[in-house]
Amino acid sequence: MEYLKKIGEDVKDLMIDQWEMQGHVMPNSKFIEQLEYEITEEEGTIFIRWYGVHYAKHINRGVAANDIPYSRGSGRKKSDYIKGLVKYVERRMGIGGKEGLSIAFAIANKHKQEGMPTEKSKKYSQTGKRTGWLDEAIDAGAEELDRIITRHAFDYFINKMI
Repeated sequence: MEYLKKIGEDVKDLMIDQWEMQGHVMPNSKFIEQLEYEITEEEGTIFIRWYGVHYAKHINRGVAANDIPYSRGSGRKKSDYIKGLVKYVERRMGIGGKEGLSIAFAIANKHKQEGMPTEKSKKYSQTGKRTGWLDEAIDAGAEELDRIITRHAFDYFINKMI
């Protein structure tokens, strides 16, 4: 089963590489620290499942403008979305307080117009992309993963039969 750990680690590394190349890494980001995998066998089928932070799926797919949970001038006193943007502004730009809150609202307004990610956020990306990091990771490693799986899976099943 050592080859399954190799696959798990290789895919994890590919995910992290794409995450970084698309410019999603920031100080105090939990993505890399919390990305992990689990190997299980159920009814003769082996699974490798990766787990990570909940927001990674939104960054992978993006969020359409009409799905942004913000309405300008709504008067709501609290918003998890705005709190998240305030943290983003602090981490990405190092700006807090009233100025950080103001920038967070400006980003929310832009998200409401363009969706997330915004066109301007591509400046953080080495690839020009800000979504699809997971698909890119799998595509980037497809040949290598095929080679690893074929070589090690064959050995594993031969040894299991002996």
